Amino acid sequence: MHRAIVKAVRGDKVLADGAWLTCIGNRTVREGEWIWTDGRCVYGHESGGGNSYVPTNVLSGIPILQLKWTDHKERMCYSYYAKGKLHELGFSKEETWMVNSSRHFAYVSGYGILDAEMDERGNLYTLEAVNVLVFPLTGVDQRDSILAVKCNGEVIAAYDLVQMFGAPAVSDPTDRYSCQTVGGRVDKEGNFKVMIWHSVSEHGGDGSHVRTDRYVFFDGSNLEPWMENTKTTSSDSVTGESHTSESRWSAPDYSVRYPLHDGMYMRFPANLDYLISGKKYISKIYSAKDELLMELETNPTARTSLCPLGQGKYLVSVVPSSILGNETSELYLWEDGQLTLLMKGCLNRRLRRMSNLNKWKKAGGFR
Repeated sequence: MHRAIVKAVRGDKVLADGAWLTCIGNRTVREGEWIWTDGRCVYGHESGGGNSYVPTNVLSGIPILQLKWTDHKERMCYSYYAKGKLHELGFSKEETWMVNSSRHFAYVSGYGILDAEMDERGNLYTLEAVNVLVFPLTGVDQRDSILAVKCNGEVIAAYDLVQMFGAPAVSDPTDRYSCQTVGGRVDKEGNFKVMIWHSVSEHGGDGSHVRTDRYVFFDGSNLEPWMENTKTTSSDSVTGESHTSESRWSAPDYSVRYPLHDGMYMRFPANLDYLISGKKYISKIYSAKDELLMELETNPTARTSLCPLGQGKYLVSVVPSSILGNETSELYLWEDGQLTLLMKGCLNRRLRRMSNLNKWKKAGGFR
């Protein structure tokens, strides 16, 4: 048994030491990695060229949770992606979201959580949503205004968005005030960026009505305006005719840098139409080295995750449209500039390969 460097991979065949070897283990082997071989077969591999042999009963891959309809109800299905395809393990009793690093994983709630991330030590970071709504006509007075970042359940940063934007000035029953986080990302150190929708609707005694909608990004230090739309309606005091005017402002297209994870980020056009008309919304996804990876139909309010598979291929999960913030994702394979749907109902906060899936399988009740 000796070590060799992989020069190429074709299915279960691996080119090393000038010969094509057969991969009989169940670990994913990639070009440029070290393997253990007897000159005919590949039994395992190591990622850094160390000396320890990796046994073939250690299963690596990308863990995936899916909300799937079966037996006349929705149940959580465990699967993993390895060697170019999905492998279904079976169903678990609980329904929950998941985030993982290369070695650790955690289950997280889908409600009230904008995003979740896990570092290589197993620390869990969560970014909590803000939902402020004051509407006297319907009796709603909800003022959950604290944007919180937590590490393992402990608050490490908190911001009062109402204090930042100003308290609700509601003087008429039909006035309305809203301040909500509609998207956000947190990283492995607790850094974050959120998209905030701030809306004020006011009615005057003369029948006038002014509504202003603002979309801004906030990272704990800076407010970055993105779009603003103001619609004014007034009535002529003599004729009674109604007049409406509208003004719009937006930052330059693709000027906002919005993080995804693992250094990847996206840029997108400033266009309100995607929120109200269902038009396609194409964003550009970049690597940590500022290389354009793909142009994808998604927007900053949709939860998006990518996992590189090698040779320009990616697993991609994206929420087609987000209203509540806890919608499940669709999982795709990106290859040669095309998306192929693999599943719906994905419950992953991140798509990320794990070096050993055995503990994750055991947590789901699988051996």
